[in-house]
Amino acid sequence: MFRNYEKRPDFLVNVPDIAPIFVEVKVRSIGRKKLSGPLSKEPAFSEDHAPFLRIRNFQSKVGIATWYAFFEKTNKGTDETVAYLCPVSRLEKQVKSDFLGNFENWPIIWIPRRCLNRCTNHLDLSNPCIRCQGQDRICETPDL
Repeated sequence: MFRNYEKRPDFLVNVPDIAPIFVEVKVRSIGRKKLSGPLSKEPAFSEDHAPFLRIRNFQSKVGIATWYAFFEKTNKGTDETVAYLCPVSRLEKQVKSDFLGNFENWPIIWIPRRCLNRCTNHLDLSNPCIRCQGQDRICETPDL
């Protein structure tokens, strides 16, 4: 794992009638997709680029889907009532392909909360991108 620049996810979850998935759990304060411009008001979670690539490498070597689970960190602690899920591939869409692996120019990956699966009482593995249409497609044109 160290030689291949991989990171082991936090959990292996067996999803009945589907397949097992790996889950990397993050507790993050909600931020903004951009500091200014059209996406400056878009609530988003962040992941550092380097650990993201390590998880991505792990997924490609093992061949089992890997998902991120974000829990919101608030002033009162961690909100454990809602988990926001997304597969590695959806987080990867937030980085322009020519910047993938370029930590200096793209140190943090931001994914809008609306691009994540909101899980409260059950595990939601659907694809919210299907509902995302037209100019609202944030992942179509990621920018610095």
